[in-house]
Amino acid sequence: MRLLKRLAGWGMRLPFTVVALVLWLWCIGALAYCGGGGTWGRSAAVLLFSGVYLGIWIFAPRYRKFPGLLLTAMPVMLWFAAIRPDPDTVYQTPWARQCRVTIEGNRVTLDGIRDFHYRSEQDYDVRYRTETYDLDQAESLYLAVSHWDGLQAIAHTMLSFGFTDGRHVVLSVETRVPEGREQGTIAGLFKQYGLGMIFGTESDLLKLRATHRGETLYLYPTTASPEMVRTAFLNLVRRARKLERQPEFYNTLTSNCTTVLIPPLRPILLGFRVDYRAIFNGLIDGLAFEKGYLAGGDADKENFDNVKNRHRIRAGHPEEGAAYSAAIRRDIGEANTAD
Repeated sequence: MRLLKRLAGWGMRLPFTVVALVLWLWCIGALAYCGGGGTWGRSAAVLLFSGVYLGIWIFAPRYRKFPGLLLTAMPVMLWFAAIRPDPDTVYQTPWARQCRVTIEGNRVTLDGIRDFHYRSEQDYDVRYRTETYDLDQAESLYLAVSHWDGLQAIAHTMLSFGFTDGRHVVLSVETRVPEGREQGTIAGLFKQYGLGMIFGTESDLLKLRATHRGETLYLYPTTASPEMVRTAFLNLVRRARKLERQPEFYNTLTSNCTTVLIPPLRPILLGFRVDYRAIFNGLIDGLAFEKGYLAGGDADKENFDNVKNRHRIRAGHPEEGAAYSAAIRRDIGEANTAD
């Protein structure tokens, strides 16, 4: 009986312990990454906060612990929430320029479409294009999923929009890394990077990953109708225009390459429900297959692994521009739609 009481007591304290631990770790992360005063100032802030917080946790009476911890963490949370992106931040070259979006009736102009020419990942010519798209010519939507370092549960997701005149434009939601800073998963939780919606050519954004970074890239045609493609494209360029006017921070969990895309796509994601694969986005193509969003595969008749293997893009295509779009579609067995 005494053992059962102890187990029950531990069970009741476990949720409090988990919440208190997560709150402490989050606060010291915020102070360590966002605090001022240089390394010494941030270190002092972390030590001072931890001393007060852990002192309350260890020594305060049980009924005062949680209110005390919450009151200690509240100033850090309010301070962190008040941090806004600095519009004067200088970002590294691949993310330095955001697309300027102009919408006039049925025509969308994107000024700043990335079209870098790569000799290697770090050796490239910086090029941008300005293109105008007629929404009535939007006809196809592709889902691109790119895995790196052998990771299966995590990937980078992109969308490629096709038009009846043969053009394709890719949208990639990315981490905008400031000059002098390195990209990191943990740092991405603490307002260290800008959020970027990068529009680019397939021979830039897809070729960079498949050929020059050696990532495993899959390109899936979707079942979206032309009307759905128009809706998705318009919603996403509006989201990009809002981001251009009101900069935002990237967040590893809540504002990343997949989660940013889902709200503007909801009008065409019929029957979509929140799924863990929206977080472990390397599995998002499997979710899309199960929901019937991918063309060229039937979840009732075919194993997804077979569909996936058919839609892998080979590395090493030397083509540029529309020729590259045509070449990668030959990889997945599609007719040449890019000429």
